Amino acid sequence: MEEVNTADKIIQYQNLRLRRLRLAMLSWAVAIFMAACAWSLGLLHMSAVEFTVTIMVIAIVMLLSDYAVRRGWNLRFKDPSLTLPLILFSVVVALWVVSRTTDARGIMLMIFIMSMMFGMFHLNRLQYTVVAVFAVGGYLVLFVTEWWTGTCERCIDLGLLELAVFALVMFWMAYIGSYVSRLRRKLNERYADLQTLNERLTFMAGHDELTGLPNRRRILDSVEQAGRRARDSKHAFCLAMLDLDRFKQVNDRLGHAAGDEVLVEFARRANQVLRGEDTVSRVDPAMDDMGRFGGEEFLAILQDTDLEGARHAAERLRKAIRSEPFETHAGPVNCTVSIGVARYRPPEPLRTTLARADQALYRAKTAGRDRVMAESAEP
Repeated sequence: MEEVNTADKIIQYQNLRLRRLRLAMLSWAVAIFMAACAWSLGLLHMSAVEFTVTIMVIAIVMLLSDYAVRRGWNLRFKDPSLTLPLILFSVVVALWVVSRTTDARGIMLMIFIMSMMFGMFHLNRLQYTVVAVFAVGGYLVLFVTEWWTGTCERCIDLGLLELAVFALVMFWMAYIGSYVSRLRRKLNERYADLQTLNERLTFMAGHDELTGLPNRRRILDSVEQAGRRARDSKHAFCLAMLDLDRFKQVNDRLGHAAGDEVLVEFARRANQVLRGEDTVSRVDPAMDDMGRFGGEEFLAILQDTDLEGARHAAERLRKAIRSEPFETHAGPVNCTVSIGVARYRPPEPLRTTLARADQALYRAKTAGRDRVMAESAEP
């Protein structure tokens, strides 16, 4: 069950990553549109070949990222979302575009802000700082290179102002982005804790706290489902009522703690002996409308079997219970179990089947205990 849940979570995360990639592609489309407008107005100094190659490189990287997520290759990396490498790639492209602009440089710097915004999905403070340092350092190198080679066509003071503002904005974006990202992680952690607690409460609502077996409500729901299945598809099933013999004496002589240990061990052995589709449950007392069971009484649903098969399964369980003593803190305890078995006969009410199983259990008790009794022959 845990493996199935893990696989489902991986699929959910992969689908989320694909949606984020599509959003990144849309952002790239906006950035390319901005660059195309600048290029058509002569503000982006690129040849048609350079501009086309730049777009092709962006498209190839994004398509490869999409393909890697669809194939599951991204799961091999420490960061399966590929957020940091994709943002660093966008910074490199933005530096390349900015280096080919003059008058429109301030507008093209907006591309960096679009890149930083994507870090809110995943990056932590250190990663955000790395991106900011990388972007500001790259722009600083660009500015110094242009100044050193004399290719800077703008005022030095304006260039320094752009550099200062750009650095301030990038590091401020890194701070805000890391703060938002940290809030998202905390919310995700709290949601995961709440989901775990909800699953625990759901489990506790349907299971016996001591043995971990389905409780009375849960097992009766299972009986109802088995009854509907039998009526619809003609699949036979049987019910077995189980009662630990002289269990009250264990409680009186050794204490309730030892009695609890016996019940837990009984549940463990029952789960080992019965088939995978068979269900065992501890039945609480006060089942007025379907017979009254004590705390040491259990109910088993034996799916897809006739009365003889159910009797053999119950016999295996009986032998497993008496095969060796139950270890408790008060010492070993020898236990036996009496079992009554009945087959469901559609379309009778399920309480009738339970009553016949209870009658068979009573006959097993009166016949000397430590035995399996099947219901009387069908009329």
